[in-house]
Amino acid sequence: VEDFVSNQAQISYVSIAYINQILKASPYNNMINQTFYDFGVLPGVQYISMNTQTYPLNITDLRLAIVHAINYSALLSIFNYNGNILADLPLGPISPQYGILYNPGNLSFYSYNLSLALHYLNEAGYEGDFYVTLSNGTVIGNPKGNPLPTLQIVALAPVTNTMQEEFDIITQNLNQIGISVSVKYVTFSVIESYATPQSTPDMIAIGWTPDWPDPVFQQLMPLTDIQFGGPSG
Repeated sequence: VEDFVSNQAQISYVSIAYINQILKASPYNNMINQTFYDFGVLPGVQYISMNTQTYPLNITDLRLAIVHAINYSALLSIFNYNGNILADLPLGPISPQYGILYNPGNLSFYSYNLSLALHYLNEAGYEGDFYVTLSNGTVIGNPKGNPLPTLQIVALAPVTNTMQEEFDIITQNLNQIGISVSVKYVTFSVIESYATPQSTPDMIAIGWTPDWPDPVFQQLMPLTDIQFGGPSG
């Protein structure tokens, strides 16, 4: 804090693609150890949750269509710095750096497969009595049903350039299979107000990071920290 007050430390924004150019320029080339990178994401898991309790995302096949329509390699490419991908596809329940606690079921990640996505979407259309229209005019789903409504993703404001790139990719990917998506930015207090399935939007983009790297300490925190009602002395 004192360094910021005395102007010995500064916060600047530069997109990932240009970090290497900045670090090669004076005076930054002499202060590599004093440079910190923040890519607008938490050191944990970033995810988009889906409301499985209300129409239309209560249809499993629609959710499967969505996860197979997203190009995960394109999302990871956003975090390409100096030829290295600085992100990974997590499977949980926590971040990969936590060893055996990560992905204990040894599950595989969803594949980017538009043909499979369209298959699931067509099945979902008949289950949910809706249809979508592709850019070439092809109707997917039940042509006698109703058009699939625009799905809304709610995200925490303010949005970073990196997050905006991610949303742009996801929106474009889902548009390829005829699913229209809008993104709305809200404060955390609004997200906290989603107390019931009916008040919760279709999808919420949020992140999770452990308060402690040790899962036992994580559980002990509410019992030991006065902030959470623990003993004061």
